Amino acid sequence: MKTKGTVSTQCKLSNSEMETHLTFDLVDRKWNMWTSIKKDMNKAKKQGWTLLKTERYTDGTIYSEMYEAPENAITFRDVSKVAEKPERKPRSPMTEEQKEKMRQGRLAKKIEAEVKAKESA
Repeated sequence: MKTKGTVSTQCKLSNSEMETHLTFDLVDRKWNMWTSIKKDMNKAKKQGWTLLKTERYTDGTIYSEMYEAPENAITFRDVSKVAEKPERKPRSPMTEEQKEKMRQGRLAKKIEAEVKAKESA
């Protein structure tokens, strides 16, 4: 059962206001997830969770989604055995050759988009 809703506000959530809630229903033996975090929405879709509800801002962008999954979809780990992510090493600066290649790629994409726009008009 998919439902859609609209959140009547022009003010979008800031990063500090976004959140994900997981609850387990003991009667239905299913996990429910409500989230306003895009990364969690994508993960739920990829993992095969069932989309129940999508809420959108008045401009049409997604505000939140609600999902459902079977009981065995989530397991708990021993946090003492979970390794922390290592810090990312800084990237080396790009060479002039690499920068030029990127410029050419962007220009080619822009020209392609303009040609498609003219064809469809």
